[in-house]
Amino acid sequence: ASGSAAAAGAALLQAVEAPSSSSNGNGSVTGAAAAAPAAAASPDSASKAAEQAKRSQVQKAKAKLLKLAGGAVTVGLAFAFLQTAAGQSLIAAVQGLGASVADRIGPIHIGAAERGLLETIYLLLTSIVCVPAVCKLIPGGSPVLGYLIGGALIGPHALNIISDVHAVQHLAELGVVFLLFNIGLELSLERLQSMAKYVFGMGAAQVGLTVVGVAAFALHFAGLPGPSAIILGGALAMSTTAVAIQVLEDRGEMGSRHGRATFSVLLFQDLAVVVLLMLIPLLAPDPSGASTGMAKIAKALGIAAVKAVVCIVGITAGGRLLIRPLYKKISNLANAEIFAATTLLVVLGTSFMTQLAGLSLALGAFLAGLLIAETEYALQVESDIAPYKGLLMGLFFMTVGMQISGSLFVAKWKTIIAAMVVLVGGKLAVMLAAGQMFGLSRLASLRAGEACACRNS
Repeated sequence: ASGSAAAAGAALLQAVEAPSSSSNGNGSVTGAAAAAPAAAASPDSASKAAEQAKRSQVQKAKAKLLKLAGGAVTVGLAFAFLQTAAGQSLIAAVQGLGASVADRIGPIHIGAAERGLLETIYLLLTSIVCVPAVCKLIPGGSPVLGYLIGGALIGPHALNIISDVHAVQHLAELGVVFLLFNIGLELSLERLQSMAKYVFGMGAAQVGLTVVGVAAFALHFAGLPGPSAIILGGALAMSTTAVAIQVLEDRGEMGSRHGRATFSVLLFQDLAVVVLLMLIPLLAPDPSGASTGMAKIAKALGIAAVKAVVCIVGITAGGRLLIRPLYKKISNLANAEIFAATTLLVVLGTSFMTQLAGLSLALGAFLAGLLIAETEYALQVESDIAPYKGLLMGLFFMTVGMQISGSLFVAKWKTIIAAMVVLVGGKLAVMLAAGQMFGLSRLASLRAGEACACRNS
């Protein structure tokens, strides 16, 4: 009985499993049959999605261009209106209203300390108004452009709220120092050695080709003498390191290939400044009208090279011996203020030594960053200097904007625009050639050229 019951149970189990297996088989067949049209339809859906994405990008680009054109037209109309008699009357009325308010309030005596505090307030107020406005209203607008516009507005060539630019310029240069120090913290000596081909190869090619091109243009079209043409070429071959690096950081492109190439070229330019500064008095004719001989120029260049090498090697060797033990002792004190003060001492002290050797402050800060990057305290140091770097960089860009003269641009706008087009186009062509010589793609070379050319000093 038990055997027959077991046989009946097995037969029942087979009867139940058979339909399910057949249904699973049918299901798999049906799924395979349904997958075929889906696979056939997937290329069409992918192409449609790509077309929609492309159409959306085009629409966004058109909207940004229209917004930019509208802003440019608005600014142009406003500027043109202010040049008319009605605009001048409006300006005079506003000035008269301000004078009447000042008369009612009475004379306010502001001392030197109060004036400095008031200028700081003006700078902060301008930055919190102009930077968000530029980033929001101008397509692709960066905080750097906002700082520049804000500085131009309150500078001596516009509203003249701050007339003594040099009073804040020395403090603002510390922003560049901390920016290059932060770049050094993110690198290392080994990584810098791997970039030597770009620094001394592509950087030298960019500077050399630009000097030759600008000097030849100045000789044939501007009629400048040879020494003056060479000095002009050397000046225009340089770029503003702070602006270019800050824009690349804002875009998140410092780690890209064109970002590293741009930084390499800018680093070589900081070294080439020493040579250029020594060439200027040597190329200038003496009171008798005679020019300096080539032997004297070669001797001066050799001395400059030796000074630069000795300074860089000395700072690097001494820093490797002293930085780690110094920070170890300071960290044992468990005092955050003393730790931050030590970082400021190292940065400013190294910058001062390179300045004494004829190099730039920024190069010394960069070397200090490289040395600290090899220690285990790099992350703590980077977080300590972040507030100083951001504020001082904004102040630096505002002081640069204060030197922009709108009246000069209006008087010479054709010459200025033509010179900008020729210079930017020429530097793009130079970087395109130099980049491809050292293994960069055409696109990466052009983007590196754009970063260097459009931030020309």
